[in-house]
Amino acid sequence: MRNQVQSMNPVLQRRRLPEGFATDTFFSTVTSYEGYNACQIFYGLDSHSIFVYGLGSEKDGPNALLDFFKQVGVPPSILRDNSKMQMGKVWTDYMRRYWSKDKFTQPFKPSQNRAEFGIGVCKGSVTKMMITTGCAPQAWAKAIQHAADLDRNTAKECLGWRTPIEKLTGQTPDISNLIKFKFWDVVLYHEPTHKFPGQAVGGNERLGRWLGRALDHGDGMCSWILTLETEQLIVRYAVRKIEGENISDTTRDAVSVLHKEDRARTEEAFCPVVYTQTGEKDPSTKPGEEPKFKAPQQRYPRKPSRICSSGTASPIRKA
Repeated sequence: MRNQVQSMNPVLQRRRLPEGFATDTFFSTVTSYEGYNACQIFYGLDSHSIFVYGLGSEKDGPNALLDFFKQVGVPPSILRDNSKMQMGKVWTDYMRRYWSKDKFTQPFKPSQNRAEFGIGVCKGSVTKMMITTGCAPQAWAKAIQHAADLDRNTAKECLGWRTPIEKLTGQTPDISNLIKFKFWDVVLYHEPTHKFPGQAVGGNERLGRWLGRALDHGDGMCSWILTLETEQLIVRYAVRKIEGENISDTTRDAVSVLHKEDRARTEEAFCPVVYTQTGEKDPSTKPGEEPKFKAPQQRYPRKPSRICSSGTASPIRKA
């Protein structure tokens, strides 16, 4: 008999999930605050739950797979496409180690991968989030993780009005921190490292941006905060909204300036194309200004037409 140093069965170290998952990688043209340029998404085939992990590059995909196994669990199978990273030796070794079955889509058939649907859901939510909040493009990684968190905790009719996370784990989720703030909200957070008596205005409170829940920190009520001075991501528990009478005028003025910057960023990114009566773009409308809507000229007006039995178009005639 000898002392056992290495685990004989790594499968027993991880929670086994009751359903299969699909996974895929998608990329971003902007590097996030965390240094991510891509994300690995995992989509539950039965519960429709979505989990997103940031990647510095595509080669970090196996690390995202291990994080998924540790934080969520090991599914009986994982469906994926035929990319080199997802068919590589490192990924395959992890699948064998934890006894998860390999499933692949038909080559050049991305519609067979259910993870594509999850990517569409997250991208659509993030696009709306960026338009309504005017957040910086570097916040896309936290935005897409927050969108996945919202989707996991939203009841769906196809699940009998249960949430995906409840369908997956069997536990009722706590959404207290989700309904308390909105993404990119300007909040006040506690700074415990301040020196007495602190700033002239604010004391031990600082202004920051709320970027979603920090699920792996504390008791589930911690939040990701983007500092305004250094643009660093920190985790804080004591966070409050900027509302009520306990806010100084200086803080309100600073918040007003931040909101103006958000509106200017939104107008610059999503400024509508304006045309003059001659059908050309109007150069007088600039980002940040009120758009001057003008009806474009129809250069080639056409009458309503129908397709004749001969296959040629002919004008519609009144009876």
